[in-house]
Amino acid sequence: MNCETKSSIEKLRKLRDELCKNQKKWDEAFKIKDEIVTELKNLKDFTESPKSTKKCISGKIDNLLILLDPDRENEKGNCDE
Repeated sequence: MNCETKSSIEKLRKLRDELCKNQKKWDEAFKIKDEIVTELKNLKDFTESPKSTKKCISGKIDNLLILLDPDRENEKGNCDE
């Protein structure tokens, strides 16, 4: 195999590796987006319940913020409907 062919194969392998890394990042981003949509729907239903307290609603909002910013400190209380 000549040097030009080897170089082309190496470039293709690097490109493939980069594409695979990007695909994983996109997959993760879409999973987080889906979780956020689900949590927002749950939050909307939760806020319409007369049993919902302001503290618990705040905790659910904090859960959403943690999905968007995983480094955020977990300030939520333990409130379940």
